[in-house]
Amino acid sequence: MDINYLTSLFISIWENCPDNFPVFDSAYLPEEKKVREKLFEEFTEKMNRENGKSKPDTASHEPLTPVAKGLFRIVFGFSESQLDIILSEQYKKVTKQFVKTARQFDPEISIGDIFQACRNAWIMNGIQLMMGKPVELTPSIFAYSMLYPYTDNYLDEPNLNRQEKIAFNERFRLKLSGGEVAPENENETAIFKLVEKIESQFSRDKYPHVYESLLAIHSAQEKSLCLLHKGSALSDDEILSVCIEKGGASVLADGYLVAGDLTQEQQNFLFGFGAYLQLADDIQDVGDDSGNGIMTLFSKAAGKDYLDELTSRTFSFGRSVFEMIDCFEGEKSPEMKALILKSVEMMLIETTLLNGQYYRKSYAEETEKFSPLSAAYLKKRRSKLSPHRISYMKKIAEAAISDL
Repeated sequence: MDINYLTSLFISIWENCPDNFPVFDSAYLPEEKKVREKLFEEFTEKMNRENGKSKPDTASHEPLTPVAKGLFRIVFGFSESQLDIILSEQYKKVTKQFVKTARQFDPEISIGDIFQACRNAWIMNGIQLMMGKPVELTPSIFAYSMLYPYTDNYLDEPNLNRQEKIAFNERFRLKLSGGEVAPENENETAIFKLVEKIESQFSRDKYPHVYESLLAIHSAQEKSLCLLHKGSALSDDEILSVCIEKGGASVLADGYLVAGDLTQEQQNFLFGFGAYLQLADDIQDVGDDSGNGIMTLFSKAAGKDYLDELTSRTFSFGRSVFEMIDCFEGEKSPEMKALILKSVEMMLIETTLLNGQYYRKSYAEETEKFSPLSAAYLKKRRSKLSPHRISYMKKIAEAAISDL
């Protein structure tokens, strides 16, 4: 495992990706969008009614999953086989077990943190499918997925100064390395217990690459602290390198914690996939990051120029990464490839339309042609629900969780 090689590989791929407007399979006419918006509104209202029932009558409670399945097939164009994966009994069972285990581990954990952790667990479940492994919640999937709500929230805590964060990172590194270190507070106690859950599944002697991957994401997280400083003088190349390494190392660790070991080809894909997700997240968070002084390629550019070319290059980068997925031989690999790529691209389209101020009018208008929902409707939904982004995939997830 050579993180420097992987980082350089995907920086090169990014630099060689075209930044012209991407080609999409499906465009939607305005009248088609209105039909889809009506269906989406009806579904959202039904889901809100069901979620509002503190003690639903199980005799009359209608599961939302079949409704969600139909909605996302008709409105968003997911295939039956794709929805069979994410709304399958296997995924629902894992999600239910994850939520239960998270609340047992920490009764005070927020639903937002559970959703953040679940999202990573679902990625790891997808890797299980691509590898032909059973979809299940292992100790390592639970522990690694829970680690980063805890560590991210700790490092983002405004009441902690830089030195306190550096000291925590040093203790965390020692724990990941197998050293003896005592936690200094409740948060660290929880984090160290999660590391011990991984150790219960993967011995350090037999699976050294598991712990190398954990140290790799830890190092990347440490480097990313430089992005938190307002007025950072980092160049675009330096910011890109931090972004690629942090995102790539995160999903690379997902793979090692699923399989114990990986081929070079599997390392390449998983690292690239993680980098793609990081870029997509940075686009979603451009408004918040700009306001908070967090430096990403997108927040830095947003103060000076439009994000058209950077966003188009992100689409191209993701498609390049997914050309590498054939290294997995699980029978569900083709469905997973189409499902993940479609999901992330729809998220990017949605984000572009919700953040039109960062794009040329012509770019936003061209993007809207390929969205099944209009920009006006997306903005209306966002204003009705919260000031934050709404995500198609989050709605699917909420629908599945609501049945639990």
